[in-house]
Amino acid sequence: NVNLGLLRDATEKLVLMLSPFVPHICEEMWEGLGYEGFLFKAGWPDYDEKALVKDSVEIVLQINGKVKAKSMGTATITCTTVDGSKKSATYKITVNMMKVPYQNQMPGYPTGCEAAASVMLLKAYGYSITMDEMVKIIPRENLKIVNGKWYGPDIHEKFVGDPRGGYRSSTRGYGAFAPVVTKSLQKAIDQRGGGCTATNITGCTFDTLLKTVSEGHPAVVWATYNMQNPTDVNAWYIKKGDKEEYFSYPKGTHVMVLCGYDKNYVYVMDPYECSTPKTFSRSTFESRWNLLGKQAIVLVKSK
Repeated sequence: NVNLGLLRDATEKLVLMLSPFVPHICEEMWEGLGYEGFLFKAGWPDYDEKALVKDSVEIVLQINGKVKAKSMGTATITCTTVDGSKKSATYKITVNMMKVPYQNQMPGYPTGCEAAASVMLLKAYGYSITMDEMVKIIPRENLKIVNGKWYGPDIHEKFVGDPRGGYRSSTRGYGAFAPVVTKSLQKAIDQRGGGCTATNITGCTFDTLLKTVSEGHPAVVWATYNMQNPTDVNAWYIKKGDKEEYFSYPKGTHVMVLCGYDKNYVYVMDPYECSTPKTFSRSTFESRWNLLGKQAIVLVKSK
């Protein structure tokens, strides 16, 4: 189904545009296309000025001199030609999402979304780290049964369970909350020469979270998998000295990287086997984020 006329037209134009760089080869190719006379006497290809108009353009963000992401927001720019025609045009540019390198938690870490989200955030800032390395940095402790009751660590201080265990595993993983993940991120950064500070912004308003993201800071966030509404909880007791405290949190909790938003939606990088950004309504995401305690972590470049 090749359009031979279109193919020939494209080939001729390509040879013409290459000729200033490799003139001798292009002269041979021109003759091979059946033309007589010298290629340099042929006219330059015409162009359609309307086809040069872009509906959107990308604003890139550089971190440590390397292009890592798109900055977000809306800007108005005016472009003026430099060929003497004094033509100008005004464009409104809107960027809704930053580029964040993807890290899959599967198949090795079915419940290791905290580590995978941390790896994505670190890689977005140019740090080299593997999933295995991040998992080892986050301290963890399994649950245990004592006199018929489940006991475990404080989820704010350690990863509870084993991230290698699935949800039906006898040694399943439960997760970790922002304080210990923040400390683990900072440890990973310090091991790699520093340059950034892992900052726990848990408790901020939703508007503040979005503003922080719009300023070029992707955020590790806690919500639920696919923004499902949980109907059950994970629970255990935490020993604190001579006392014990009953702790519970929603089943289906999931950690991901918030990388953009617009007036209706948020965009996240989900480490559970989804290499392209997922889209959720702003209101649903905000509800699930609130449910998990408004937890969020960003990296701030050290001064």
